[in-house]
Amino acid sequence: MVNIVDVRASEDYAEGHIPGAVNLPKAQWHDAKIVKTRLNKKKINVLYCSSQVCHPAATAAVEFAKIGAKFGSNGFRATHAPLLCRNWGIAIA
Repeated sequence: MVNIVDVRASEDYAEGHIPGAVNLPKAQWHDAKIVKTRLNKKKINVLYCSSQVCHPAATAAVEFAKIGAKFGSNGFRATHAPLLCRNWGIAIA
């Protein structure tokens, strides 16, 4: 199971997004409480943006780790670090 997180601006999310995705725009990344409520510790969190080179999603994964999102078996599941997929505009965190 995955938790899909759209890291685009709220306006872009409102115009269209992957069904079931939650929005976590850059303006909210500094708020650990908001980030932790939008990420799901029981699922793999898939971060996506609109760019093929995935800069916002990759940056979000790094920023979320800085404010306490855990990677690996003791926290948000991944393989010990964010897995970045630059070709598709997603980052698995």
